[in-house]
Amino acid sequence: MVIEKIYKAHDIFKDLRDSYSGIDLQVLSYIASYRVCNNLEYNDLAIFQLINQQSLDIDTVTEKFLTLHKRLSVSYFGSGNLDKHGRLKASEARVSAGILKNEPLIDILFKKILESYFDTTVLVCPMTLMTHDIDKVSYVENPLTLLKSIVGDIVKRKRFYPQRIAHFFTKRSAHSNVLKLFDDQFEHIFLLLPKRSELNSDYPISFFSKDPYFLKKAKVGLHYSYEAINSKKYLLKQFQSLSVFDRSRFVRGHYLRRSLISDEFIEEMDLIDLTPCDSEVGGFYIPSSYPFYIHKNNNNGNFVLNTTFMDVVYHFMNASYSERKHLIQKNIKNIKSNGGIFVVNWHNSSFWWGDWPFEVINYSYLKLKISKYF
Repeated sequence: MVIEKIYKAHDIFKDLRDSYSGIDLQVLSYIASYRVCNNLEYNDLAIFQLINQQSLDIDTVTEKFLTLHKRLSVSYFGSGNLDKHGRLKASEARVSAGILKNEPLIDILFKKILESYFDTTVLVCPMTLMTHDIDKVSYVENPLTLLKSIVGDIVKRKRFYPQRIAHFFTKRSAHSNVLKLFDDQFEHIFLLLPKRSELNSDYPISFFSKDPYFLKKAKVGLHYSYEAINSKKYLLKQFQSLSVFDRSRFVRGHYLRRSLISDEFIEEMDLIDLTPCDSEVGGFYIPSSYPFYIHKNNNNGNFVLNTTFMDVVYHFMNASYSERKHLIQKNIKNIKSNGGIFVVNWHNSSFWWGDWPFEVINYSYLKLKISKYF
């Protein structure tokens, strides 16, 4: 149902594109997406005209709503000095766009607009989408790798994790850390990186294409490699390599690493970009939890869905256990109050003591909290 609604919103946007462009198309796509996600009945154009004419009793709210929309391309596509991957730090993007609060401000404002228009409380339908970047199909492969991991923990993290040693001697199938992600409680998208490279973790696409259980259960999206960021040829080749699967419309790059080439590819292939995320603090890098089109220039842009929470986010913050729990619950409550989609990105390698030992928040805890609020 969640994925179906996202697809429906995306298809409405594509129809709107025949008649609208730029910021008008962006705002209309958001209005339509909000309606679809919350099972509401209203005329998208009527709401759009009310906002543009600012003919409601809450002119300051509609003005703020439009102002945020106009600033979105800056916060999403970036400006100023970018690195070779086209990356702009989330903190810098927010400052450039004037979007400083880590909240779904667009959703909060639009809910007020609708409630003023209908003169009643708008009931929202919060949803969850579990997405997974599958970075490794194996655990610690050899004693030398284990030794390097332990040294890295001590030098970089100032910690020693005895669990690494325990996991090294535990017998398990190579793909058990992927199968642990399956359940029927939520809808899942598995984002596969379909090549082995020096910059990305190893995993052969054939490993999954020959697994009947994975083929039966998984809906697969593209997680393109660093090498493909500036090459449409490689992007297309990697995308086509997923044709053996039940391929979805979803794509994810590496957080805040984008280029003109990858943006154009995502647009031309009509994909839904899950990349937007503040990998340092989580929450609402784009101030909305709804899927919608973000206009860039010359009627170019991407249809995006913000990733609300990534498993390693609060590891970067060096936050305490109680702080991490508080931040997770705050993000969940924001979506419960304003609707939209709580998008989780959980790496399969987070089930073992690999690259990202996420020692204090686990997958079961997160699912429990989501179930409690939604």
